[in-house]
Order: sequence, then structure tokens, then C-alpha cells
Amino acid sequence: MEEERAKLGHRVPRFRWCRPRRWGLRLLQLAFVVSILGRTAGASASLPALISPASVQVARQDTRVMMSAAPLQKARAALDKGELTTALALIRPLRNGRFSTRGALLEAEARMAAGEVQLARKAFERALQTSDLRVTSLSAARGLVRALERLGDHTEALKYLDALIEVRELSDRAALEYRRAEILAALGRPKDAAEAASRLIIRRPESAAARRASALLDQLVARGVHRPRLSPALEFARAQRLAKLGDPDEALTAIRSGAERNPQMALAFAELEVDLLRRVDRDIQAEQILRRLRREGRSPRPDELLFKLGRIALSRDDNALAEAWFGELLSAYPDSTDAEEAAFFSAWLPFRDADFKQGAARMRAFAAARREAERRPEALWFAAFNAFLGQDFENAELGMRQLEAEHSTSPLIPKARYWRAQVEAAQHAVEAARRGLRVEMHRAPLTYYGFLARARLQAAGEDTAMPEPPDHSPVADPSRIAATLGRQRPILIDRALAYHEAGLDDYAREDIAAAGAFLKRVDRAKRDIVLDLLHIVGAHRDEFRYALRFLPRGGVLRPRSRATTRTSARARTRTRARTSATTGTEHKPGLEPSSDIASGSESESESGSASASASASAELLAWTITRHAYPLAHKDVVEKASADFGVAPELVLAIMRTESHFDPNARSHVGASGLMQLLPVTAERIGAEAPNLQGAAARFRSPDANIRLGTWYIRRLLDRYDGQMAPAIAAYNAGPIAVDGWLEDLGGLDLDVFVERIPYRETRAYVQRVLEAYSVYGLFDQRLDLSVLLAQIRRVPLPSNGVSF
Repeated sequence: MEEERAKLGHRVPRFRWCRPRRWGLRLLQLAFVVSILGRTAGASASLPALISPASVQVARQDTRVMMSAAPLQKARAALDKGELTTALALIRPLRNGRFSTRGALLEAEARMAAGEVQLARKAFERALQTSDLRVTSLSAARGLVRALERLGDHTEALKYLDALIEVRELSDRAALEYRRAEILAALGRPKDAAEAASRLIIRRPESAAARRASALLDQLVARGVHRPRLSPALEFARAQRLAKLGDPDEALTAIRSGAERNPQMALAFAELEVDLLRRVDRDIQAEQILRRLRREGRSPRPDELLFKLGRIALSRDDNALAEAWFGELLSAYPDSTDAEEAAFFSAWLPFRDADFKQGAARMRAFAAARREAERRPEALWFAAFNAFLGQDFENAELGMRQLEAEHSTSPLIPKARYWRAQVEAAQHAVEAARRGLRVEMHRAPLTYYGFLARARLQAAGEDTAMPEPPDHSPVADPSRIAATLGRQRPILIDRALAYHEAGLDDYAREDIAAAGAFLKRVDRAKRDIVLDLLHIVGAHRDEFRYALRFLPRGGVLRPRSRATTRTSARARTRTRARTSATTGTEHKPGLEPSSDIASGSESESESGSASASASASAELLAWTITRHAYPLAHKDVVEKASADFGVAPELVLAIMRTESHFDPNARSHVGASGLMQLLPVTAERIGAEAPNLQGAAARFRSPDANIRLGTWYIRRLLDRYDGQMAPAIAAYNAGPIAVDGWLEDLGGLDLDVFVERIPYRETRAYVQRVLEAYSVYGLFDQRLDLSVLLAQIRRVPLPSNGVSF
């Protein structure tokens, strides 16, 4: 085959090339040239290579004024309505312009719809030739496969399909592999078809395509084809993938049948079954298997088995049994790799039982005995917090100071600073407590503990009005974006702006994604323009990620000195940036951008107007970037869903930000999907309980449907907990059954104490992140309500109104 390709090399015309980065993806554009040459030069058997798209041109002038995507938008609208003649007429003038590839793809679809398959094939080939984007090259190749199949040219279709399947990270790879098996069967190659179907069943057993491949394989076997036999290793790999991505019941069936057929791997299958059962909350079954393995003495790692038993007992709230398992592990296997974790959990158990004196003593002992342990900062924190809850305020303060002194870079430090102020308040050192809260409020004003500190001071009667962010609207003028990004910007930027003006933001986002390398190199002074560009085309995931790249320390702004505050306040007035920040008092500074963002120096002189202007400009940039770190993603859909179901849009956005980082294709390890990370079973049950959402449930992975379903679910969780936000947020992460139990034990506590005492570490952090994002969104939308953070968590009667799943 290599020799055959070499023979064709001198016949391939010149094209503009990018340096290939991945062999699997870079060779799609001239597949049609190879196939044409094959037909003319007797090389039709050659495999079409996937080549890189043409190199991206640089816009050395403002080419946007010469570009209008309006005809393309009208053609797409006509095609959607089935007006094929109108669509083709609109597309025809676009054949040689900047939109030739998109136009060719639309023409091909129109021709396919009209039954003109041969003309459609030519249009797909033209799109593949002119494409300078990965996404359009792949679309053209997929279209070519469809057209060739319709024409009955299965051999040629197979070439393109083989080339496509080589591309990494295809979302529809399983479907393409199934089509390949079908084509092989149609070509009279049943043995090859059976092998292709079998590979799909092994590699992607969780997909719908694999189930269709299984049916195809059964048909081939019925016709006398030998069924490919799975080796034990392949069968285990299939079960592993099903356990990770597939339906749990289907995965359990595959695991158990694999263990029966392969007794030599029964232990590996059993361990896989335990991990799956624990992940889907079937702890009793998992415990039964582990106990059986322990009785039989079959585990090569009895210490690991004991640790898993302890974790299961912990998740079932059986503290006595958990302590017994962890104690046995520490006694019998003190050098185990799980010993440190077992010792930490054993020390943590009294905290769950509200035995705070014992909890503090155990955590102090852990920290003293294991000075190099990764969990040591956490142990110091729990020792101090246990002491606080047990009203041993002296040891609580000492422990928090020790944590700050010995682990100054730990992410637990803001927590320790906030709670040290609470310890001082409990000791009636009111001024010291307020001083500590002010420090935390200034040091990290847009964080969970910064907002808590502000809320506490506000409740104590202090004026702690947040500095109101300056007005900032995303730049709406594409000409300014193009001009600011400079003459060396890729033509992709201009084309994306033209798409945006025509209302084709899905096309615009694809061009912007292809221009990512350029955007990452943009001068720091133009960062806000990059973020505005991402915002206006709806690339919210990239907007969020770029903002965090541009803003150090995950979007936290630092406090400014008192003198700097005065200077910047005057500068903000001159630049007409609104602010309600109070100046001249130590406890009410504005916000200072980190040195990575600030430009120029800040002067404390009353006459430093140039420095003041630079400081105000840097502060405005910092606020702008922070605003983009909290984008108003899918604004219209969020506002509509919020209004329909009576949920604050800030809460919907905060959960979306925390769950998926605005990635509509996000998928968790347990199978939750979409912007709001819904499980298929959750979407199905929502559709059953809300008939008007059945259509959304059927397409729950799409952004609009995912947001509506998630918002409905939030509303019902709020109903279950009588409108209390923290329990509803916790239930969104851990499920209402777990939260019901926590409320029984923790009802009556202030929100900050309730959150710190949530037993699940992941849920505890999740609630804090959502409340933090909720507060930031409220600040930017001028609806900041700090009273939410001061609420007292109430027990509610169960069952209450709201969902139970």
C-alpha cells in the first residue's frame, strides 16, 4: 500500500499545508483526489489518506467588510424549510468565496435531499478540497460515505470510512465502526464484517452501535460465519469499559458471565464487580462479595480488602464496624499503603458521632505521629474544628494558628482564618473577631469564606457594601474586535465575526476553536477583547477557561491598600466606571488585580494622575476578566427556565458552572451528561413526573433540554427542603436520601457550621463552590443577598414536597 501511495505522490496537486500534529486526523482533505487519481491511474484500491486542512490565511487587512455570511444563513434557513431550489440558488454565488466550504456542504445536503446523489457527492468532494477546518473536513468525509453508499459504491465508501475511523476523539466513532461492519457485509466479506462487529462490541460495549453490532453478528453466525472468540483479557477489558461507561445492570451481567467463563480471572472480575457496586450505591452486595473473598482467603491484598470493607461501613454510617475494620488493618498491616488513609478515617469517626473531644484528640495524635502525611493539614483543621464545636476555644485557636504556621500554602488556610475569627467571637473578643473577618473579606472577597466574612460583619452592623463592579458590556462591534486583534490575526477570526453577524454562531464557534493557538498568544493588553469575542459567539466553555487562565489564583482578586483605594476611586470617576466602594476606611477597600493583570504602577500620591489612571484601567480589566469567569451562559434559556420554574437564575448558573464548566458535552465517570450533569435515569424520571418535559427528557443531552430539566430538578429539591438553598444544593450532588439523614443530625445549625459538618468531602466542597458562584453572580447582577449565608438550617418533615430521587 505504501508503494501504491508513493506512485500517486507525483500526481497530487499543490495545496497549502499545516504541519501535521496527529496522523489519525490530518489527512482528510484530498481523499477525493486520491480516489480520482486511483480511477484514472489504475490505483483505485489505494486507501484514501486523511490529510491536513489547508493552512489558515492571515488577514492582513480588515477583510470583514468584504465578507457577509447572510446568503449562507438564508440558504440554511431555506434548506431547513425544505425549500431546496431557493437554497441552491443562494449557495451558488458562494462557490469561490470565504464560505465556499460551508456552501458546498449545504449544497451537498440539498442535493441529497433532492435525490441528486451524484451531484451531492461532487459537492462533498469540493468541500473536502477547500476545507481549512477539522470539523468541516470530517463533515465532508461523513457526507461522502453517505453519498457513496447511496450510489452503491461500497468499495469507495469503505476507503473514506477507514480513513475517518483513524481520526482520534470522534464523538460518533462507534456509529462509524458499525457502518463499516455493514459495508463489509454488503461487499460479500462476512468474515471481515464479523470481526469488525466483534471489535466494536469489545471496544465500545456501552454504545447503542455495539448492540446493533451484536445483532448483526448474530445474523452472520446464523449464516454460517464463525463467531470470533474473546480472549479472557479482552472479555475483562469489555467488562471494565461497561462498568465505567455503560448501564450498571448490563455491566454486572458481563462481569458475572466473564467470571464464569474465565475462572482463572475470577478474582479480577470480583474486584471489578465490587468497585461497580460501590459506585452505584449497592454497598450491601459489595460487602457480601468482600466478606466471601476474605473467608476464602483469595485476595492477594488482604489489607486493601479490609480498607474497602471499612469504607463501605463508613458509607453506611456504621461507625463501629468501620472502626473495627480500620483497626484490624492498622494492627495487622501497619506498613500498608492504605494505612495512612485508614488511620485518618479512624480519627475522623468521632467527628461524625459528635464526640468532639475525642475527635480533637485523635486528629491531634494523627498530626503528631504522621508529620509527612498528605492528610496532615486536614487533620490539624479537624482537630481545631472539633475543639471549637466542643467549646474548647483555646485549643481551637491554637490548632488553627498551627495550621496557618506549618502549612501556609494549604487551601485550608482561608477556612482556618474564617473560623479563627469565629473562635474569637465565641470568646467575646469581638474586635479581634471583626478584624479577622475584615482580613478574610479583603484578602479573598469573591470566595465562599470572603462572602461569609462579609455576611457576618454585615449582621454585626458594619457597613460592608461590596464594591459595585463597573459597567461592562461585551464588545458588540466586530470591526473593533478585528482591528484590536491586529493585521496578523487569522482569517478565521474575520470569518467567525461574519458568521456571528449572520446569526450563525455555531459556525462561528468552530472557526474560533480552530484559531485557539492564536488567541492564546494574544498580548495581555487585549485579553478582554478575546473574552468578548468568545462571549458574543456563545463559546462559554472557552470564555470560562480563558478567563481563569488570564486571572491568577482561579479568579480571586486581592485587596488594595487604603491609599491605593483613594487613588483608584478618583480614577474610576474620571473613567466613568460606576462603583459603590467606600474609601478612606481600612475595612472597605476596593479590589486590586493581581500583578499578572495589573499594568503600570500604583501611586499613593495625591497627584499621581497617570498612575491612578493606569490603576483604574487595570482594575477595570480585572473586573472584566472576572466577569467572564462567571459567564451568562445560555442566558435566554436560563432566564426562561428560571421564570417557568421559579428558581433564581444565579443558582442555575452557579450549578452549571460547578457541574460542567459550561461544557455541553461533559460526561462524568458515573454517566452524568450535559451542562447540568444529569444521569439518564434522572432525566427519565423527570419526564415521567413532568409530562410537559417528556420531549426534553428524550433529548436530555442537548443544552436547552439539559438546562430545563436541571432547573426543574432544582425547584423540586428546594420544595423538598422548604426553600432552603444549602440542603437543596447538597442533594443535587449527593442525592436527597443522604441529605435527609444529615438534616436529622444537623438541623438547627447555622449554614456555615452545617456545611462544614457535611460528611461527604466532595459534597462539602461542592456546596461551598456553588454558594460562592451564586454570590458572585448575584454581585454582578446587583442581586447579592448575603442573608442566604446566615440562614439557620431547619429540619423538615419527611416525606416533604419535592423529588425523592
